[in-house]
Amino acid sequence: MTTTDWAWVAGLLEGEGCFSFTGAGRFPRITLQMTDEDIIKRVADYFDVSYGHRPAKTSKHKDVYQLAITKTSKLIDCYTNLYPFLGERRRQKLDLFYDIWRQKHYQINDMSNSTVT
Repeated sequence: MTTTDWAWVAGLLEGEGCFSFTGAGRFPRITLQMTDEDIIKRVADYFDVSYGHRPAKTSKHKDVYQLAITKTSKLIDCYTNLYPFLGERRRQKLDLFYDIWRQKHYQINDMSNSTVT
């Protein structure tokens, strides 16, 4: 992705995205939901993720498309590349994502370095 692509995705996430946690707050994810399938597909292609479709509830509503970024390597990539383009509130959420990942990462490394007696 180019710098322009990252800036574009950041703008989408500022307006239509959600930075949240699953699994009792242990697993970060970034979701994007909107009625424009072409935009969702483009972002899904950037991150190599699938996207879902929810049909409109009534004829007055539009179908909704959504995707979720949950893979650690992709979230770290987002942290690195989206950060300069995001507002303060989203930056704080990404900082929290990174802190949780780092804590998990170090716990895994600590466990793998221990000896079993």
